Amino acid sequence: MNGLRSPRNWLRLAWGATLLAVPPELVARAMSRAPGPNADTELPTAVVRVLGVRHVAQGVLGLLLDGTRVSRASRLTSAAIDLAHVASLPLLAKAASPADRRLVAIDAPVEVLIAGLQVASTKH
Repeated sequence: MNGLRSPRNWLRLAWGATLLAVPPELVARAMSRAPGPNADTELPTAVVRVLGVRHVAQGVLGLLLDGTRVSRASRLTSAAIDLAHVASLPLLAKAASPADRRLVAIDAPVEVLIAGLQVASTKH
């Protein structure tokens, strides 16, 4: 499938852009913490941003490489990255504080959907 028509690439780009744009105050609310200077959201916000960068980068690569000779290899690599992330979510949730678990719970369904679409794309 042409990368521009692939919903997985657009979903990934949209999720990545959302993660990059989400204000720290919303991260605090998602963690059930009162927003403000003492909300202790600096590290969680940084993690959200890094995840956003990863999704945007993978989405752009998907748009550029789908339909090329290397696209199946790129999709397999992307699927492996997604599956590794999904596999890490239960461990993150177990190790995280209750507030941080909420962030994992918000991220998990989107990650599973993107990973499923990515794995399905390797069948072609």
